[in-house]
Amino acid sequence: MGKSPTQSLGNLLIDHAQLSMFTKASYRRRVAITCFYCFLGQSTAILVINNYGPTFYSALGYNVRQQLFLQGGWVTVSIPFCLLGAVLADIIGRRPIMLIGIGGCCACLIVEAAAVKYFSADPSRKEMGALGTAALFIFNACYNLGVDVGGAVFYAEVFPNHIRSKGVALANLTLALADLVYLQVTPYAFANIGWKFFLVSVVRNRGDSLGILTEYPRSS
Repeated sequence: MGKSPTQSLGNLLIDHAQLSMFTKASYRRRVAITCFYCFLGQSTAILVINNYGPTFYSALGYNVRQQLFLQGGWVTVSIPFCLLGAVLADIIGRRPIMLIGIGGCCACLIVEAAAVKYFSADPSRKEMGALGTAALFIFNACYNLGVDVGGAVFYAEVFPNHIRSKGVALANLTLALADLVYLQVTPYAFANIGWKFFLVSVVRNRGDSLGILTEYPRSS
């Protein structure tokens, strides 16, 4: 059976909407800033820490049993801070909560890098292991409070209704591709440069946060 006029018109509008995301300047900017923020969010090393947490805990002197307990506790931290971030996003706005999250993640990674460096040099300094562990837990709190919750809402709100689903799909594609790259290179990077690996994320996110401050629109 052939398509009805209504179906043909609907398909034409969908095709036009898809093309307009790349042919219309204002839509291209929306695509660029959402995809950039998705990449930035994964550049904080959140999924790297999630997947390779035991490697980092091992570098801080913990045994396998302790690593399992710490990893379970680390994941659990995300629940209350996601809920808190959802509340604060409506109170202080999307962009401020995103900046708070990125800034907090950067600060925690600086502490983590220092803790791994000094503990590796002198394993008797147990306080460095405890400090590094606390930094990873606070990092997860900051990420879920601002980066994750703020971004998830921002991806949708920045696009008009007729291209919203496609814009969010592109953002999630960027997120998945960024995760793929980081998860593949992390074991080699940590084995070769050790604590300096965390500084890579610090430098990148510190500069990129300026882009959020100056270029990102307020979506609420």
